[in-house]
Order: sequence, then structure tokens, then C-alpha cells
Amino acid sequence: MRSKTDRLIPLRRLAEGREQSALQDMSQQQQRLDKACAKLQELRAYLDQYALESTTLAAASVSQISRRYRFVERLREAVRVQESVVSKATAALGASHEFWTRERQERRSLDLLQERLDQTRRAAGLRQEQRELDDVAGRCHQSRAS
Repeated sequence: MRSKTDRLIPLRRLAEGREQSALQDMSQQQQRLDKACAKLQELRAYLDQYALESTTLAAASVSQISRRYRFVERLREAVRVQESVVSKATAALGASHEFWTRERQERRSLDLLQERLDQTRRAAGLRQEQRELDDVAGRCHQSRAS
């Protein structure tokens, strides 16, 4: 018959695997967020650059100003879209972090249960050893008394 400790081993392995999987997913979510933030920063830099240049186009023709204005508006829309992407990536990272936290807690709970079972087993072994020593001491005492 398998002991409680032995039955916990596959459960602990599964929990460790799920925790590692959740950690990898969280890492991928972080990378996606980092890329989205970098792209947003790049788009904002372009927008700032073109918006600043637009204010200095005193000698430009009306069609040039109009094209530049449309381009700046497309950049603004791209920034808004990318802000949405960043927001969604942030939410996904938060959800991934919460999931990893739950998986880690489950694994830690199983580890703690394993420790307690090991302590209980060791204590039972020590009690058994003490009973055996008491029996030997009692037999020695009886043989001396006779």
C-alpha cells in the first residue's frame, strides 16, 4: 500500500508543471506588453516629430499642409489603437500573473502538506523507537529484579 507521501508525489509534479507553464505564459505576456509599449513610444515620437514640423511649415503649399495634416491624423489614430493594444496587453499580463500566483500557491500548499506528512512520519518513527527502547529497558529491569 502506498503511503500518503507517495501519493502526493504525482500531485506535486503536476502542480510544479502547471506553475512552470503559468510562469512561461506570464513571461510571454510580459514580452508582448514590452513590445507593445515600445511600439507605442515609437509612434508617439513620430507624432511629436511630425506635429512639431507641421507648425514650422510657413512656406508650404496648401496641398502639402493638407497631406501632412492627414498623415498626422493617421499617426494619432495609430497611437490610439496602440494605446488600446497596450491596455489589453496589460490586462492579459495581470490575468496571467494572477493565474501564476494561484498555481504557485497550490504548489506551495502541496509542499507544505508533504513537509507535515514527513514530520508526522518521522515523529511516529521516533515514538516507535522510544517504545522499543522502553520495552528493552523494562525487560532489563525485570530480569535484574528477579
